[in-house]
Amino acid sequence: MSIHPLRSAAHAAVVSLLAVVVSPSIAQAGDPVQALQESQIRPGALPAWETAAERAASIPRSAPHPWNLPIVPGPPPTGYTVPAEFEKMSAFMVTEGDWDNSEVGMMLAMLKGGTVAQGAGAIVLTSQSEANYEAYLSGEGLDMSRIHVVRPPDGLNAKWARDFGPISLYEAGKPGNLAFGDLHYYDTRAKDDAVTAFLAGQAGINRYGLEGADHNPPDDVKLYMEGGNFQTDGKGTCILSNDIPSDNAKKGNTQADTIAKVEPILATYLGCKKVIWLTPVPHNSTGHVDMYSKLLTPTDMLVIETPHVTNQDLEVDALIQQNLDTLQASTNGNGDPFVVHRVVIPSLGNGWVYKTYTNSVIVNKVVLVPTYGNSRDQAALDVYKSVLGSSYTVTGIDSSQIVAQGGAVHCTTMQIASACGDGKLQKVLFEECDGQNLDGKTCASIGMTSGDLKCDPDTCRLDTSGCAGGQDAGPDAQPEASTDGAVDATPDATPDALPVESGGQDAGADQAIGQDAAAEAGEPVVPQPEASDDGSCGCRMRPEKDRSGWWLLAAGVGAALLARRRRS
Repeated sequence: MSIHPLRSAAHAAVVSLLAVVVSPSIAQAGDPVQALQESQIRPGALPAWETAAERAASIPRSAPHPWNLPIVPGPPPTGYTVPAEFEKMSAFMVTEGDWDNSEVGMMLAMLKGGTVAQGAGAIVLTSQSEANYEAYLSGEGLDMSRIHVVRPPDGLNAKWARDFGPISLYEAGKPGNLAFGDLHYYDTRAKDDAVTAFLAGQAGINRYGLEGADHNPPDDVKLYMEGGNFQTDGKGTCILSNDIPSDNAKKGNTQADTIAKVEPILATYLGCKKVIWLTPVPHNSTGHVDMYSKLLTPTDMLVIETPHVTNQDLEVDALIQQNLDTLQASTNGNGDPFVVHRVVIPSLGNGWVYKTYTNSVIVNKVVLVPTYGNSRDQAALDVYKSVLGSSYTVTGIDSSQIVAQGGAVHCTTMQIASACGDGKLQKVLFEECDGQNLDGKTCASIGMTSGDLKCDPDTCRLDTSGCAGGQDAGPDAQPEASTDGAVDATPDATPDALPVESGGQDAGADQAIGQDAAAEAGEPVVPQPEASDDGSCGCRMRPEKDRSGWWLLAAGVGAALLARRRRS
């Protein structure tokens, strides 16, 4: 893996400033467990929690840019819905943030694992130039047709995309009418807090904010809350930790300092018709619900369990039992009871490090699950497979380098629902078309001769089934890779040449003779895969042979026959 490129000087300066703010020596005056946790992380890292020192810091907050957004005061109009994480998504977001060289392999693994065909595209935020970061990611072997790199003008602070990223919602309750809910993130991380407004501008969609006077133009309501503390079943049932009011009270936000005040805000802005309040696990500095539970389906809930080997384990499980009682007495938005599945995590130890397996992300038919090089990893992956079934790909992501900072996979990703169906072409969300908007393309412009080019209403990808014919693009033409990981190619396309081994090797000669005999018998000639140096099958044509034409085939067959005669 190459070295993670340096961030901009401005971003480095902010990280250095905040590194002083969150230094353990300053934090010693607060909670001793929190101070211990901060002493375990690398210098300069911004943990998932807002430290006591950050809360006490008098760093002035400048109003974010309006990003040329239309002014949408107040909440979303009546009738909107907030889709669940396990519903269809167009992309997931990660951020360059403050990953260092020892940690960035995890981000790359998430990008590789999440952008496979069954997954989604990825939006990567960077503080440097898009071209530089694209070159870096490409050099790491990532499929850049599945990744869009964008640069927020204000830069970035940390890596915790879940907590400051957009909450997807559908206006009028219709899939495709995408808009963003914008929670208020930490005051000292204003650059990250501006990301949702920036992405709304990039996608050309409405933003409904909870930033109060800290946004330009001001929002009607202020609610300090992070995305890691929010789960929904997509039917109006929301599951959260009950420390949100106390977090707002500590910041002096009287609009949301009690549950009685918070619930109407959640109902108005996040579609929460029913709220299930759980209690955060002990000494987890974020308090987030995703550190101890995960809603996998409308009814299946995954909840952590400890191995019961330390006093810390016993304290956690006593509280988890209270949450289990709450869940078992509750129902989802359809009135169905929850089915709780337990997953055993490694023992916490005196450092109160939650190596949790519930901090996963669902990316369409791919699930990225944190692992820690621990003997319990495989059992955790197996729980996901047993609950979700064989149609899902469950991929472990080594999160051991950052988990002491208060999060893992879910905390560093944010899913973005599909905007397909709103009639607007949103390339940043990997759309090729939408409705009648074909981006000016026709059958002829994409290499066909005539016909009616359409847009697939489910995927917002070009539908060429109504196109006829095809232009000869020449021998060097390559099939176009699609954004869903598939390759667009005509099923009956036949390569111009067959691979012929050089050097008179027996395998190559016999292969050529066999192919020649098949051609003489009127059977289709099937090109054979090329063996790689390690003996595996590369299953591709050699470029220099692909352009040879039929005369190379005749020459190769002749050489093979000559070689056979010489041996006999």
